[in-house]
Amino acid sequence: RGPLHRARGRPVVAGRGRARAARAMLSRPAAAAAARVDAVFGVCSIALVTPFAPSNDQPIDVAALERLVAHTAKGVRGGGALIVAGSTGEQHSLSVEERAHLYARAVSCAPENVPIVAGVAACRALDAQRLARAAAAADCAGVMIGLPPYLRPTEEEMAAYVSGVTGELSPGMAALLYDNAARNGGNGMAPETAVALLQEGAVGGIKVGRLTAEGTASAARALVAAAPGVRVYAGSDLAFGEARLAALDGQGPSPYAGLTSVMGNVMPELASRLARGEDREGLATDVNGVRRLTAACVDGWSLPTGIKAALRARGVDCGAPRNPLGIEGPDHARRAEAVEAAVASVLREPRDPQSHSET
Repeated sequence: RGPLHRARGRPVVAGRGRARAARAMLSRPAAAAAARVDAVFGVCSIALVTPFAPSNDQPIDVAALERLVAHTAKGVRGGGALIVAGSTGEQHSLSVEERAHLYARAVSCAPENVPIVAGVAACRALDAQRLARAAAAADCAGVMIGLPPYLRPTEEEMAAYVSGVTGELSPGMAALLYDNAARNGGNGMAPETAVALLQEGAVGGIKVGRLTAEGTASAARALVAAAPGVRVYAGSDLAFGEARLAALDGQGPSPYAGLTSVMGNVMPELASRLARGEDREGLATDVNGVRRLTAACVDGWSLPTGIKAALRARGVDCGAPRNPLGIEGPDHARRAEAVEAAVASVLREPRDPQSHSET
């Protein structure tokens, strides 16, 4: 029996904040894997960019990495992780050896109460397994498993790939599957395959990412419909924030258990409020801020390049993107000004501590 057989677990209860009831109805391996994901990823983790030095060979800029970890750690201290070498971290421009080095350096410079999660993805299954072993050797708290890019594997091939990665992890490590159809040839994993991996305990949750907030939310709801109670994480700050607003407006529960934030690189405090704030007016302000910041960071930029421009606008030296990213076009100055204006506008937003209470 492989990872595609139908699990016999009873249906589980949907809804954020009802993890105990949901886990009680998951299969035993699924409940244990979900508990590990909850403990590591919490309600807000941040997927970091990777700083590179601006020299010809563009090595990892370790000093800039340390600054970035210090800057972003404040956003996850209420429960959550920093994710290194994910898709936002330009993982496929990094060799296996570079990623292993990045895992270890991030663990060594992170505050004691901030777990590090390793992004693991490769075209070759053996390379993905090597990365999983490197994450375990570096004492990473978990992994976020991306599917092979470009190859468009079948459901059976994707399931075998994921199981091969999780088989290399140390006991107690959390495993979150990242199903991002936009980054692996448009061939997202079927909800039934993802849920089968979950019910067997191969992964403890599923992160979804699509080209739009609406697409991300639709994929998340499909997973929840396939297995109510599955731990679904948003790969889009905007999708997550809009779903929380809709829930506060009585339009039904959010499908998301948590957020793996991208804009948290620039505004870790904003990402934290987006995940934890309970006041409707304050949350609406933060969602609008995320909308402006996201638009500026993707307007004519590759996403890592736009985020690094926004970090510079905030005064955080986070190194350069890796070639071919970061090549300046004719309207570079205009785009840089737009990013600076977006960062400044979000920082100017009034912050009433009472209206941005955290739980």
